[in-house]
Order: sequence, then C-alpha cells, then structure tokens
Amino acid sequence: TIGSNMYTFIPDPGQCVVTSSPTRLMVTVLPIVTPDFPALAPICEGDTAPVLGNTSPNGISGTWSPATVSNTQDQNYTFTPTSGQCANTQTLSMTITRKINPDFAAIPAFCKDTPAPTLGLMSPNGVTGTWFPSVIDNTISGDFDYIFTPDATQCANPQTLTVTITEPTVPDFSDFGVCVGSTPPILSQVSANGITGSWNPPVVDNIVNGSYVFTPDIGQCATSRTINVTINQYTLTSIDGFV
Repeated sequence: TIGSNMYTFIPDPGQCVVTSSPTRLMVTVLPIVTPDFPALAPICEGDTAPVLGNTSPNGISGTWSPATVSNTQDQNYTFTPTSGQCANTQTLSMTITRKINPDFAAIPAFCKDTPAPTLGLMSPNGVTGTWFPSVIDNTISGDFDYIFTPDATQCANPQTLTVTITEPTVPDFSDFGVCVGSTPPILSQVSANGITGSWNPPVVDNIVNGSYVFTPDIGQCATSRTINVTINQYTLTSIDGFV
C-alpha cells in the first residue's frame, strides 16, 4: 500500500531480550511513476527524425533502446529508467510514412511549333507541387527533362518527365520546268519522303510561270513546301535553206 507504516518487532517469549525498548521500523512505499514522454508523431520516409530525450517531462531519467530514431523503418523504442528511481519503463512507437510516387503519364512526342501540353500541378494520384521548367518550350526540337517537385507538406518523391519535340519534316518536292502549252505533269499527293498532302493551286498552269504550295495533311510532323514551275518557250532553230 502506498504510504508510510510503522512495524514493531516483538521477540518470542523465553528469550533474554530487553522488551522495554521495542525495535521499530518505518517503511515507506512509494508509487511507481510512469515516464510521460509524448507519443512520437509519424514522419515521412527520409525526413529528419526526432531526438529522444533522456529525462521525461515528469522528471524520470534513463536511457532508450534503440538510442536513435530511424527515419526509414517502423520501430518501437523502450525507455528504461535509471536504477534507484521508482519508475516503469515506457515504450514509444514510431511510424514511417512511405513516400508515394506522382503518377503523371508520359507525354507523347509532338511536333515543334505545335501547341504544347500543359503541365498539371496535381498528379492523378493526388500529389500537388511545381514543375521546373514550369512551361514546355515547343520552339526547340530534342529531348528535354521536366522535374516535378512535390509540395513540402506531402510525403512524395519527385518525378521527371522527358518530353520529345520532333523537328518537322520538309517534303522533298523539287522545282521543275515544262514547255509552254505541253501537257503539264500531275502534282503528286505524296512526297518522295512519304509526306501526304494537297497542292494550291492543285493543277500546273502550262502557260505562265507559277509557285505551288504543298500543305501536309493534319497529323504529320511536316512543314509546307513551295516549288516553282518554270514555263519554257519553244526555241526556233534554223535548217539549211529554211529559217
């Protein structure tokens, strides 16, 4: 029982013992104190772990096992009071929150100078953050990395997207000439390097020189192409005796 109690020693009869001054003992029973370290709040994987104090808020000193909090795995930590104190052990549990990976989908390659997709500030699985660079540059062809950094309040990893911007193909039609009044060639709807499209004007004029613009069909990474058609006049030649 917690408190102080007096205990008197009474010798058995028949012993030569002075009984006029009995022996007394005062026994004090102290309460067992439980250290009151607060619970450990969960932390994100890899974040700075808290330091375990060696004295509880209610004054119990002791040691921890393990002595250092891990920031990579869940773990129990047991506090053992220093001997000589009327105190219990205390166990704290640390939970490590695993980082999630933002799940932005890969961006398909697209043609230079065409509208670029917008980089979203929230991944499909709910991670918010910012991009660097923040806007996709559609004016330069090549492969470029865009890095998403989650907001500091979220337990998430960065994500990198590689964006491929394709240089437009130039249809490889060539300039040509025809004789005035002759049957003009038909303008092909497919270039030698495989670009399909249409012409404006669609038919070659066999009377006057002209420029013809080839416009690729939608969905191809290709530029327009202008060719020049020269109309050649017939040349008069002389034969002996004739002009």
